[in-house]
Amino acid sequence: TTTGVTLGQMYRHVSRQERRMGSYGMGALNNNAPQENNDDLSADSVDGSNGINRRMSSIVTSVKSTVGRLSSRSSANQNNRNSRFVMIRARAYSTAFLLTWLWYIVIIVLQLAGVPRPLVLLYLSNIFSPLQGFWNFMIFMYPKV
Repeated sequence: TTTGVTLGQMYRHVSRQERRMGSYGMGALNNNAPQENNDDLSADSVDGSNGINRRMSSIVTSVKSTVGRLSSRSSANQNNRNSRFVMIRARAYSTAFLLTWLWYIVIIVLQLAGVPRPLVLLYLSNIFSPLQGFWNFMIFMYPKV
């Protein structure tokens, strides 16, 4: 239970941190960028070019805002992926820990109950104990392979 509580606290902290950091991502830069003011067009414009320039500037502004919204959505999706990855990795590490030490725990509980230690549990504990480093290595290397 202690491991589960600790992993839950870690996940909660990571997800809170990701929400806080979301305001510093690429989407935040696009949304907070100053908008260009193209209302003061040069006096060189010929008869109808002033209206065309204004329409073009409004199109450019709407495209910029759309790109900003889309990149902020992808930033939010990336944050969700990161917190999900942290949760999966934390579960994998706790599973490796339990897989390694479960046999020792069972042996201790049986000894406290007064039951003699089964030889199979001793073999399993001796096989899985050195494998904890291997499990940790596999979990660490999983996203890199």
